[in-house]
Formats: sequence, C-alpha cells, structure tokens
Amino acid sequence: MNKRLLNLWIALVGCLLVAPTASAQRRQLQDARGYLKSGKDFDKAEKLMTDLLKDSVNKSNEKIWLLLIAAQKAQYEQGNEKLYLNEKYDTAQFFLSAQKLFNSMERFDSLEQQPDKSGRVRIKYRDKHAVYLDKIRINLYNAGVFYAKKKEFAKAYDYFDSYIDCARQPLFSRLQYAEKDAMMPIAACWSVFCGHSLGDADLTLKHHELAEKDDARLVYVLQYEAETYARTQQETDYLKTLKRGFELFPTYDYFFRKLMRNYWHQKDNDTAMQLVSTALAVDSTSMVFRFAENRTLLNLGRYDECIETGRRLLAQNDSIAEVYFTVGLAYYNQAVNKEMTLKDKSSKERKTIRADIRKLYQQGLPYLEKYRAMEPDQQNKWFTPLYNIYLNLNMGKEFDEIINIRNERKNTSQTGH
Repeated sequence: MNKRLLNLWIALVGCLLVAPTASAQRRQLQDARGYLKSGKDFDKAEKLMTDLLKDSVNKSNEKIWLLLIAAQKAQYEQGNEKLYLNEKYDTAQFFLSAQKLFNSMERFDSLEQQPDKSGRVRIKYRDKHAVYLDKIRINLYNAGVFYAKKKEFAKAYDYFDSYIDCARQPLFSRLQYAEKDAMMPIAACWSVFCGHSLGDADLTLKHHELAEKDDARLVYVLQYEAETYARTQQETDYLKTLKRGFELFPTYDYFFRKLMRNYWHQKDNDTAMQLVSTALAVDSTSMVFRFAENRTLLNLGRYDECIETGRRLLAQNDSIAEVYFTVGLAYYNQAVNKEMTLKDKSSKERKTIRADIRKLYQQGLPYLEKYRAMEPDQQNKWFTPLYNIYLNLNMGKEFDEIINIRNERKNTSQTGH
C-alpha cells in the first residue's frame, strides 16, 4: 500500500472512531435542551453535561458549560420559587444548588480567561454571571449559618469559605467584595468558629486576619486563635495572642487566666504580679484578679500579704476553696521557714521560735482542713501540710487518720487501682 492510500485509510478509520462520539455528544446536548424546555428534569440535564465534562476533550467546550449552568440555574430558581411560596422543598438541596452555580460559573470564567489560538482573550459572560451570582451570594452565608446551627461544621465551613473566596475570584473583580462587603469579616468569624469546632488548626486560622476586622466578635476570634495555638504547641503565637486579648479585653477572664497560669507554670511570678497590678487598675473589685494577686503573693513568698488578701477575699466570699488553701499554706510555709532557722539559734531563742512555729501551725490548720473538706480529691495539695501539722501539734487521732490515708494511697498505687 502506497503512502497516499495509507493516509486515506488512517483518516477513514479516524472518522469512523470520532463520528459515533460526536453523534452521541450531539444527542446529549439535544436531550439536555429538551429537559430545559420541558420545565422539568433539570437534574437530568445537569447530569448529562457533567458526564460530558468528565472527558478532558470537552473541558473547554463552551456549549456544554453553558448548558450545565442553565440546568443548575433552573434548579436553583425552581427551589427559590417554592421556598418563596412556602411550598415544601429541601433547604439543603436549595443551598447546594446555589453553591453549584458558583462553582460552575467560576470555573467557566477561568476557561474564558484562556487565550484562543490567536492569543486573544475574549471574556463574554463575566459581567452577566457576576451580576446574577451577586444577587444570590447571600445564600452561601445563609447556608453556612444553617449548617453551623445544626452543628454540621464541615459543611458550614465550606459555605462560609465559598462566600469569602468570591473576593479573590476574577469573576467578581468589579464588585470589590474585599473592600465593600461588610459581611466578609462576619463570615470569616463563622469560619474560625467552625474550624475551631472541627479541631482543625488550618481551617481555624485560614481567615483569622479577616475575622479580626469584626470588632463585635473579636474577643471570641482571639480566644479560638489562642486555643488553636495552644493545641498545636505554637507557644510564641499563643502568648502573643493572649497578651493582645488581655490588652483589648482586660475584663474578659479567659486571657488573664491563661496568662497567669502560664506565668505561674514558668515560675515567672514577677511578671505575673505586673499583670495582676495592671488588671486591678482596670477593676479592683474583680474576684478573679484579687485571687490571682493572692496566689501570686504566695508564690513570691510574701506570706503576710497573702494572708491579708486571702482573709479579705473570704470575708467577701467564703466559698472559694483555693483561698483557704493559699492562706493555710502561707501560715504553713512561714512555720517551715522558721523551723529551718532553729539549728543556728540559742536554747532561749529556740523556745521562742518553737512557740511561734506552733502558733503558725495552729493558725494555718483550720484553713487547710476547710480546703480538704471542700476539695477531698486534691490530696496531692493538702496531704503533706496537714500531715506535718498534725505531727507537730501532737494531734494523735487526726495524725492516725491521715497515716491511714497515706497507706491507702500507697496500696492503691502498688495494685494499680
């Protein structure tokens, strides 16, 4: 077979292979148009076009994309009409139909931005599609709220993310959502909340800077950020966020409490006291701030001041268990410190010091016993000071009882129960 005949044979085979495919595509396009004209089965028209677009050969076919968009638009408007007329309709399906339109029109806009064979870019549908989507965009936000209230946070996040993402889409460039849409920061706040509820650090932080522009919800945004940084062990960002939160919202307990715990844990009690002073300057009546002062004074070894502030707190509110502990421990620590000085003193001085020690133990005892009664499970805190107080005050009955507790703890730890 000569070369000319071979080329003709290849061309003929090619036509035979392509012709059925082209014919099938034409039928699918015709069927889709038929569904749209009939006013029903719009979902079938959508599926026909979706199936065609699965073939990479069709991914740039304008006719297919426009028919897909028409089918999705018909479904959305059908659902919108039913909801408007208070007819029974699947709300979730309605929101999904809106999201599909955004996805399809954004993808179609991306295709229109591609240059043709001559290197020209012809964008014909952008303005038309943007105007249409702008009118229904609020339904992306509404869908997010709908799913968030149902605690379906993954779906909710997806809708809020779609709402926010419009700002970076060229399709909506003329609408300037980033500058003009006042709902953007609110949607971002919702996205932070949903991401946090999902325990997903990336989702929580994706739109956090935009969310921080919503002053009304900033306190919660910063809290979710801080918790995310803590969970992912980003210590620098965690402390930075806590400090910012306290500066902006000093009376919101969360930031203050977390900062204090961090400083106590790091044994940075001087910084802790500086924070307490700042907080008390804002609100000197806050029980939270005053207890933090009381606890920090104990940590600093300023026992007389700790006892004084603790007594004032209990006079105002006698149900705070931790204050009984700090006051009792302040007396106890003073007694222990005095005991450590005995070996360097004369016999006469020792007698006086021992009397002081006994008095300090007696003064601390009721506070520590009260704390034990209020917090019986906190043995790791009250056991040692009470054990030593009972021993030094020769309180046989109480000492025997606490020895039994120690033995029970020892047996429990050995048996693993």
